[in-house]
Formats: sequence, C-alpha cells, structure tokens
Amino acid sequence: MVATIHNYGEGPGEYQWIEAVNFNPDRQTIEVLTNKDLIRFTLEGKSIETVKLPFIFGNLQSISADDYLVYSPDIKKGMLEDDFSNDLFLIKWNSLTGNIEPVIYDFKEDVIGSTVDRNNMYRFEGDVYATYVYLDTVFKVSAKGNITKMYINLSDQNLPLELIYGIQPSEILNREEIKQKYAIHFPGLMVNENFFIDRFAKRNRMNFIIQNKRTSTIISGGKVVNDIDGGIDFLMPRFLDEDDNLYTFHEYEEIWAMAQNFEDNTSEFHTFVNSLSPETGFVVVKYHLKNF
Repeated sequence: MVATIHNYGEGPGEYQWIEAVNFNPDRQTIEVLTNKDLIRFTLEGKSIETVKLPFIFGNLQSISADDYLVYSPDIKKGMLEDDFSNDLFLIKWNSLTGNIEPVIYDFKEDVIGSTVDRNNMYRFEGDVYATYVYLDTVFKVSAKGNITKMYINLSDQNLPLELIYGIQPSEILNREEIKQKYAIHFPGLMVNENFFIDRFAKRNRMNFIIQNKRTSTIISGGKVVNDIDGGIDFLMPRFLDEDDNLYTFHEYEEIWAMAQNFEDNTSEFHTFVNSLSPETGFVVVKYHLKNF
C-alpha cells in the first residue's frame, strides 16, 4: 500500500460522500468525486485542490488534465446555461474553464435513474466506455471523439424499458414474474487489451459477462467450477489488470461459510480458511483468464 485517503469531514479537502474515484494520468493525481466537489490528491494521499461542480455528477473519467467525460442522471433542461435536451446522457466538462459540451444524446428521460451507477464508466487506452443501469447499450468514446455502440444481448431476456417508464423501477422489478422472465443490466465495466467485462442481474442474483476480444467468444453466469483447490465457486469481478487477472473481494464470514459446505476438510482451500480469523477483514481472490 502506497497511501490512504481518509479525509472524512466538511473542511477543505474533506468529503462526506463519495460518488466515484478517478485516476488522472495527465496530472498523476487521485480524484475523489463528491456530490458537490472534485477533490484532487497526490499519489501519496495529500489534498492539493478542490474544484466545485456545476451540478451533481454521477460518475466521470478524465480524458486530459482538465477535460472529463461526465455521466449524470441530473442533467435536465434549464439546469445549464445551454438549452440541452432532457435526453442528454454524457457531457464533456472542463474543470478549469467550467465549459460544458454535449457528447451523447441517448438518456431515456422516462426512466427514473438509479443510485447504483458506480461502475458504469471505464477508461482504457484513451477510450471511455459508458452506460447506465437498465440500458442495453454500452457506448465507446474514442480518444478522437468517435462514438461506437455495443449492444448487450442478455439471451433475448433484456428488460423492456417501457415497463419502467415514469415509475419507480422497484415497483416492477420486485414482481416475481419479472424476476423470472427478464435480465437487468447492472453495469460493472472493466476492459483491457484482451477482455471486456460487464454484469447483469437475473432472479435476484448478479452475473458476469466476459467477452474475449480476440475470439469474440462470450461466457456468462454467476458461478464457476473450481477444480483446483475446492474453494470459491462464486465469481463477481471487481478488478481486471493488464495481465488478464481478475480480482474478487470477500468478507471472512462469507469465506468461512463456503468452507463449511465442502466435505473435504483437507483441501488447500480449507487449510487457507483455517489460517484466517474474524479479524481478517476482506479476502482478495485472484483468477487468471485464459484464452477461450
């Protein structure tokens, strides 16, 4: 660990709520997005600058030292000086000048936004991928500003957006027949040279989508067959590195409960679990993705 950032409070360089965290490679800074500010920190964790936001941002990715692509479900006509339409989904914001430009008009104005859009943007080699909960499309904005679309087909079970127009989505999504019939896109975007990863929910359970960009082969689901150490079979990717390694995070209680469900208490997995204690905190599990 290089440094920690734990500036909870209401003073300069402090926050009470985190919307997102961005690494700005052009500035070499860690940037914490709150509901009112963008706070910049050095890589050592020292607060160096706070930039006021024009309105609440849901997420953002830097595309230069001062320019950002921004997602916000709160962009509405009249909130900005320019008369932007209600269907504006993505904007470009300059943190130095405050200038705002529209980028993508595809927001479904009749769909009430979600508070779980925390993993709906991802930057890889200058390209920014962006989507939002319920949408069946992922947009890619290239470093040159070109925009392409990727359609997420959940085995032809995508939730029709018309079902949640103008109402709280929970009114529909909590119905048993909806849970059984439809799959719901809950973004978990991760991209590297070889793989594209996203996620969706079906029958109250999160599932992954992994596309091998070299072969276009896609695998999806919620569980994997662990034939190595008899251990964890639930896969929910949280981080993807450049060497095709996936990482998941688990609480001690979750790991311990899994171990109790296996008959073989001499496995490598059991030996590892027995070395832990309730004070362990989170356990990080590493998987390597092969070429499939």
